[in-house]
Amino acid sequence: MSLPGSGGVAVGGGSGGADRGPSTAATLRGAALSAAMLLAWAGVVTADRLGVAGGLAGAAANHLLFAGVACTAIAAAVPKFVAVWSGAPLRWGRPAVAAAPLVAVGTAGVAGGLLAGSMPALVAGGTALAAGLWALAASTTRTLAAVRPWDATERLLLAGTWSLATGSLLGLAVGAGRAGVPVLFGGVSALGAVTAHVTLMVVGGVLAVGYGGGFQLSAMLTGAPDSRVASGVERAVSIVHPVGAVLLAGGRLAAASGDATAGVATVAAVGGVAVGACAVAVGGVVSHRLATGGESSAATRRYWGAAIGFPLWGAVASTRWATAPLSRSAVLGGPVAQAALWGAVAFLVVGSLYHIGPFLVWLERYADRLGLEPVPDVADLYDGRVERLDAVALSVAVVALLVAGVGETASVAVPGWVGRLGAVAACGAAVGVARNLATVVREHAPWSPATLVRGGATDGQQ
Repeated sequence: MSLPGSGGVAVGGGSGGADRGPSTAATLRGAALSAAMLLAWAGVVTADRLGVAGGLAGAAANHLLFAGVACTAIAAAVPKFVAVWSGAPLRWGRPAVAAAPLVAVGTAGVAGGLLAGSMPALVAGGTALAAGLWALAASTTRTLAAVRPWDATERLLLAGTWSLATGSLLGLAVGAGRAGVPVLFGGVSALGAVTAHVTLMVVGGVLAVGYGGGFQLSAMLTGAPDSRVASGVERAVSIVHPVGAVLLAGGRLAAASGDATAGVATVAAVGGVAVGACAVAVGGVVSHRLATGGESSAATRRYWGAAIGFPLWGAVASTRWATAPLSRSAVLGGPVAQAALWGAVAFLVVGSLYHIGPFLVWLERYADRLGLEPVPDVADLYDGRVERLDAVALSVAVVALLVAGVGETASVAVPGWVGRLGAVAACGAAVGVARNLATVVREHAPWSPATLVRGGATDGQQ
């Protein structure tokens, strides 16, 4: 979800070729699609809380946030990030550039199918989503194949992208089964496929890539000094988290396939506790860097939400998983844990969007003028008042949804308006983010709207 300071170089060559990275316009297009998915997620959450959403609104909201918002941002940023970070040319660049639009369009189809009860839309959307994630995983793997040894970030990127790709196939199998085309085999039940699908996509995929990006951006944007402890935590998380996610997903899949033995539950519980411990560790590293670093920005202010949200989610979810790792109601740890995870992921992605969009536009439009004429700062490209308001709105949304989650799990009477307030606040935050990013593109981007939509360069730009 992160992006280092580098210029964009357009993709050229065929699917087997090597490129320095996707065009800046292509990366920004993916960021814009992620912001659009954020609007859609907030809208569905609001409709659900107001009782006017049809179909499987909860599942649609989860798909819009984790696949639409997070995975689209991942598919937009990783192709450029991995080439720059590893110092290796991007391989299979054209499929990688197509990944973000495929993920966004596919997620829209899946969410629409869930809301409308349309199985054809569900399967078509799932197919596009899976194609985008497989393209991303293949390109990332091919790019890093020649890089040795892999560092913690590269391990997390590889583990995360392949977890997303594998999880998308399980989701597609579930959708096909709902449409009357049974593709599950080996005694695998739909319930097992659903829980394993969610675990691989969210825990194994979104969080692994998010942790890798969060580690790097929290260090780069704050200027925090290097630490042996932080480096050790990064290395440990890059191994323990993927293994824990596989154990949790594998245990759930095996249990729902008729092998619900005590040993299977123990395997899943061990994986869940490991995942929770990693979330706490990630929060500790990021919060330490935010506290000791000398820089503050729209991105780093939102990373505080992730630094608090991930440990909260990890603590609540792992406590539940330690005793009931196979429970369908606790696939993400229960209502409170899910609200904390929503908030952590939303803060992380929105913070990264506030870095990616303005920084890329500033780089293309103003970087070569630095020292020759007055140029604006990156933060001057968007409205600071709107940025502060959408940060407050997102904070209110997360707190309200957490309180509503407590009301769903404990014998505590929580008024219904609390959840509705959280949903409306989420809408306000999404509108603010989208407005600011649109302002950056409209007033400062050097490309025409058509060029941005194509994700390619014109007028002599390579």
